[in-house]
Parts: sequence; structure tokens; C-alpha cells
Amino acid sequence: MKPVLVAIILTLAMGGYAYATIMPTIASMVGRSDVILIGKVLHVDKPGEPFRMVTVQVKEFIVGSPFDLSKIKEFTMPYQRIGKKVNISFQEMKEAGEEKVFFLRYAQDSGATGKTPSFHLELSDVWFGVRPSSKGLIKKIKEVELRVRKLYDEK
Repeated sequence: MKPVLVAIILTLAMGGYAYATIMPTIASMVGRSDVILIGKVLHVDKPGEPFRMVTVQVKEFIVGSPFDLSKIKEFTMPYQRIGKKVNISFQEMKEAGEEKVFFLRYAQDSGATGKTPSFHLELSDVWFGVRPSSKGLIKKIKEVELRVRKLYDEK
């Protein structure tokens, strides 16, 4: 009986360790993101498909960008599911109507040519790029961003 119990405890501990090493920290998510905002999912084009377009209503920008995004009220971003089990359920988010924090980065459009390339926003992490909105999370994001800006200002 004892060896089975030990094996179960070790398996659970290893599973917790694996999860902790996979999920990025808030600091790393802030570091990877050009834009972080609070928003709601308005529309999901082809919700069951591996590739879909997601329209997000912007409530508030937490971390900005070099571009003036303050007038943007909604945007559409692409989302590519990585595997059958790895999937952010944007359709469920839409139905729940809950505000989420979106960690986004700029990605150059594939068809962009010429001197002025065009860009779109996409998740900075396809697994953890959307998190439930909370005052604590927003506070952490702002603290990390402030520390990063301070480091750049000192250089």
C-alpha cells in the first residue's frame, strides 16, 4: 500500500512541477507583449476550426505601444490552435461575456510588401496569452512594466 501512495504523491508533485515550468510568469508575458489590454470577445469566426479570427472589444489598455491605439474600440486577431487539446476557447469566453486580459504582440502581415509593412495584433503566447481579469493581475502587470521602464531609463 505504501509504495502505491508514494508513487501517487510523486506523480502529483511532478505534474505540479511540469505545470509550473510551462506556464510563463507575468514578467515574461509582459516582456513578450507589445500591447496588454482588458477586453471581451465579441465574435469568433469558425469557432471549432483550428484557425479562426477573433474579434475583441477593447475596454482599457494596460500597457500601450509606440502607436496611438487609444481610439481603437475593437480589433480582430488570428488564432491558430496548436493541437487538439491545446486550445483557448474564445467561444466560451464570448458566451460568458467576461472581461479578460489579452497579452498581444505585433506581427507583420504575410502579404506586406514595400517600404511600409503592415502589422496585426496576435497573442504573444498561444497557450497563456489570455488570462482572467483581476485587480491583482492588473496591478502586477503595471508594477512589472514600471520596473522595466525604470531599467531602460537608467541606461
